[in-house]
Amino acid sequence: EISFLGTTYFFAKYGSKMLANWNKMYDSSSTVIFVVDTTNSAQIASSLSEFEILMEDQQLEGKPICLAFNKNDQEIKESTLEYYYEMFDVEFHQESRDNFEC
Repeated sequence: EISFLGTTYFFAKYGSKMLANWNKMYDSSSTVIFVVDTTNSAQIASSLSEFEILMEDQQLEGKPICLAFNKNDQEIKESTLEYYYEMFDVEFHQESRDNFEC
């Protein structure tokens, strides 16, 4: 639980082992932050499948979804980041990356 500028935020971590239960949290969620571990290419492919399932759920229609790529110890190359965005079928916006607020 985090309070910021008069608003309280609650966070819940749901890993892929709990994928079948994710949709039970959608109604009470105002935003989804989908985090992808970029250290394992096989896990990226698995995350893509999970992300596609999430994006098809009508309970999330109209709710903001933040797609975050983590575990990068070094600065990620723009071409690699564009590849991830293309793979996950989301638009790449340089200004969004530079002014990241997730």
